Order: sequence, then C-alpha cells, then structure tokens
Amino acid sequence: MALVLEQGFDTVTVGAIIARADVARATFYAHYADQHDLLTAIVEELASDLTARVLPQTPTGHVVYGTGILELYVHADQNRELYRVVLSGAADGRARRAYAAIVGAAIEQAFTQVMEANHGVPRLPMVAAATSWTGSHLALLEWWLNEVPDRSADEIALISLQLLVNGYPWGAGLEPGQLVLDTSAYPSHGDARSVSQVQSR
Repeated sequence: MALVLEQGFDTVTVGAIIARADVARATFYAHYADQHDLLTAIVEELASDLTARVLPQTPTGHVVYGTGILELYVHADQNRELYRVVLSGAADGRARRAYAAIVGAAIEQAFTQVMEANHGVPRLPMVAAATSWTGSHLALLEWWLNEVPDRSADEIALISLQLLVNGYPWGAGLEPGQLVLDTSAYPSHGDARSVSQVQSR
C-alpha cells in the first residue's frame, strides 16, 4: 500500500513489491497471482475488519445513533488515499467490488437486525435494500473524497444517516406523504393500489 500511495497503482510492479517487502518472487506467487490479486486481498481484509467493528453497533431499538455508519466514514477519513485507490477502479475494479461486497453483506445483516428488533415485516428484499445503500455509500464516499474533501467525516456520515432514516424526499425538503407512488405501470408487482397506499402513509 505504501508503494501505491507513493506511485499510483498502475505503476507498481510485482518486482517493486517483493523488493520493498524483502521476500522472494516465489513466496509472492505462492500467495497471490499478481499485484491486482494482492490489492483485492488487502481490501477484503480491511473491509472485513471494519465491518466487524461496525456490526456490534447496530441499533436494537427505534433510536438510531449511527455510530456504526460514522465508523465507516471515520475509517475512510483516516485512510483517504487508500480509499481513493479502491474507488478509482484499481485492480480492474476488483478491489472496489470486494469492498462493496463485504460492506453490503454487513449492511444487509444490520438492516435485518433492526427490522427484527422492531418487529418489522420487510416490504422489499433486504439484499435489495442493502445493495442500494451500499451503492449510495460508495457514491457518497467518492463525492466527499474527490469533490468536497474539506468536509468532516461526521458531516458526511450524518448526510448518509439522514438519507437512510428519512429518505430522499426528506432530503429534498418534502413532507411525509407529499409524494405518492403510482405502481400502475408495474403490473408484475401485484396489487398496485395497496402498494400505493402503503407508500403514501
């Protein structure tokens, strides 16, 4: 990772890695196929460690403190250059996909825990909700780190949490029920009328 931060991922070779790590080429290839594989493994380890710290902070009641979500953004703040490398699509996009997969799985678990703790009945598949949130999380990270880097981690985490809890219409200044979903164009969804009523409440 030091080499990546110094030179950029595209210029780092296996030869440079083994020289810096002081290991034999055969030792490297016994564990990794190439530098792309190594970066993916590093990101997987990083994301697994991060989500292991986030999940225990999942709320079990109806009040959301967001300490777990804040942890995601604080970690990105502490490792900004690494995250830029991952989000840029380095390693043929494998590092980004590895991070997204691990965070997405953790978020799906967290969503399910919140739902069960509050006796909810899901209206959508939890995996769909988690996948959507993870995509938004990655986009928000990119916007922050590349476009508005002076904003603090807690500012960005609060934006993420407000959208998660209150929704995009709230973010646009609308009131609950001001938008009503018309599902008549989606006949395979079932009873459009009942869905519209649920969404408008």
